[in-house]
Amino acid sequence: MHLTPHEQERLMIHVAADVARKRKERGVALNYPEAVAILTAYVLEGARDGASVEKLMAMPQPPDPPVLTREDLMEGVAEMISDLQIEATFPDGTKMVTLRDPIPQVTKKGTRLHPGKIDHPRDADPVAFNVGREVTTVTVTNTDDRPVQVGSHYHFYEANALLGIEPDRDAAYGKRLNIPAGSSVRFEPNCPLEVELVPIEGKRVIEGLNGKVGGELHA
Repeated sequence: MHLTPHEQERLMIHVAADVARKRKERGVALNYPEAVAILTAYVLEGARDGASVEKLMAMPQPPDPPVLTREDLMEGVAEMISDLQIEATFPDGTKMVTLRDPIPQVTKKGTRLHPGKIDHPRDADPVAFNVGREVTTVTVTNTDDRPVQVGSHYHFYEANALLGIEPDRDAAYGKRLNIPAGSSVRFEPNCPLEVELVPIEGKRVIEGLNGKVGGELHA
């Protein structure tokens, strides 16, 4: 068949998903790898069928049946799958599909409670973050042929070298994205995007990443 390593990996995912589906049909509660395999195969096959990124990210909505329900899974597995990112091949290229909370919250027994979880009221004011920080606005253009995603606390100066930063990359030195902790910004190919940066706080020591600092920030 002359399969590439990437194609072999995809095939293994489909095998795992087929095994998981058979166990689901027998009434066996699925574990984490089995649930992820089914969700991943759903995205890969949807992309192969020509579905858009937006449609796949939206997941099936009522009255259509969900891909998986909490009743299909072992206790606690649904809470382990809050976000799932899958790289799929679409007619216009390879794209990253992000599934957020892919397992429906409501079960036959009602809404599942999560100890310690706090839901921000929909009608409340937005949560303030980085208040009082100096904000630097830059325009970023992804010159690569595939999307680039940068996390909230990544030293933006050391972000992917194919991200063009205006006025210049030095403007990003010692700074990170001005977004909520744990979130990220996705830069699509050749689509300029204006973002805000704020200074990195704390001890201001940067280790690893692309090795451009390797210690304490100097500014």
